Amino acid sequence: MTTAIRTALMPVMSEYFDNLEARLAQHDFHGTTLILKSSGGIMTMALARQHPEEQLESGPAGGVAYAAYLAKSSGFDRILHTDVGGTSFDVSIVEEGKGLVTRSHELQWEVPVIVPMLDIHSVGAGGGSIGWVDPGGSLRVGPKSAGSLPGPACYGRGGTQPTITDANLVLGRLEPTLSGKMQLDLAAAERAVASVSEKINLPLLETAEGMIRIGCEYMAQAVKKVLISRGRDPRDFIYVAFGGAGALHACFVAKSMNIPKVLLPPNAGVASACGATVMDFRQDVEAFYYAPISTADLAKVNEIYSTLEAKGRSLLREQGVEDDSQIELIRTAQMRYVGQSYEVETPIPAGVLSADGIAEIANTFHKVHEAEFGVSSDDFEPAFVSLSLAAIGKLDAVPEIKPTLPVDGSAQTGVREVFIDGEWVTCNVYNGEALPVGAEISGPAIVDYDHACAVLPTWSSAQVNHQGALVITLDI
Repeated sequence: MTTAIRTALMPVMSEYFDNLEARLAQHDFHGTTLILKSSGGIMTMALARQHPEEQLESGPAGGVAYAAYLAKSSGFDRILHTDVGGTSFDVSIVEEGKGLVTRSHELQWEVPVIVPMLDIHSVGAGGGSIGWVDPGGSLRVGPKSAGSLPGPACYGRGGTQPTITDANLVLGRLEPTLSGKMQLDLAAAERAVASVSEKINLPLLETAEGMIRIGCEYMAQAVKKVLISRGRDPRDFIYVAFGGAGALHACFVAKSMNIPKVLLPPNAGVASACGATVMDFRQDVEAFYYAPISTADLAKVNEIYSTLEAKGRSLLREQGVEDDSQIELIRTAQMRYVGQSYEVETPIPAGVLSADGIAEIANTFHKVHEAEFGVSSDDFEPAFVSLSLAAIGKLDAVPEIKPTLPVDGSAQTGVREVFIDGEWVTCNVYNGEALPVGAEISGPAIVDYDHACAVLPTWSSAQVNHQGALVITLDI
């Protein structure tokens, strides 16, 4: 199936790259165009033409790369990366500065594709998600979305159905002019939400807040699915919110999972684009090799890894990574207990493997399996399914993403009445770009950024860290 997907996409992507190169040439661009990969790296356009299947979900992968960058520079070991746009909510795990990778991914209609991809789970919950009433009279939200056209009713582009964005505007959480960037139609938003509130016999404000709570619960369920499937406890993570609608809902989603801290980075609305600037070259190569670990042919395993390493280096050199000091080779193996139908990615030590090394691999597999699924077994033997290698070509210097922050002055721009937790509260409103390092904010408050808007409820407080990110502490 993966080969079929590659074959189907090649002419489409080739035409796209031809047009892209032509447009860049018109603007006198003479640099090298690099393309994002779904595994969390970059590759040249020439290689991207040959492997379009490696670009599936590559946009969200940029956001994961930015989250990994933040994890390293902020001193957080475990980050829950979330990205809320207009139509979807994406979530993934970042540990020790790296996003988790999966080789089992399904496209629409349960079409499987077997390529290394960052493990990103998506659900239909975003700013454009539509509120509706089911035949039983219950309020529902999504997965249908208004998209960008016609978009939410408040956009004034012909949309009439109530969306999460409309609900936020009705509750005062969004400013009607988006700080002068776009005029939103509050009356249209109220009419749209009223069309639902009348059907369920609830006041307008309760209906709007109910829509947001339902949307946030869908997001929380997606987070729980990812964490539980990986054997992780939500309380061990810091919740990082990306996307234009991420900051609006971050505190509410985090609270529902008892996550005590939320990180709202600068440039949250364009995080995937920022992440693209800190990615390294990456080539993933793999060879099928099935054998129970007790009968594994050591010479064969060593030979396969040697071949994979040579291939990985060669692919990186084709893309201009010549210096061995810039190349990192990371070995893994897809392993499972004999008789299982799913695999666990297991780290493999570098160098020539010996009998002691095989025993170490078995112990590592047991630990990884228990970490992800809460159980390991001495009754079933581990087995290799395939041997894998990630060849990383490090950039000469990763550009630092550091906004220019003011050192003093007031960032408060006014106050606004906002409906939170069933009542109107007076919120101080701040310009997020004007907040200096160390600035402290107590909820309830609104923090407006160029690409996002953060809602801090009464049960939260925040401080700006050295990166300009807002670190929010929840009273839970």
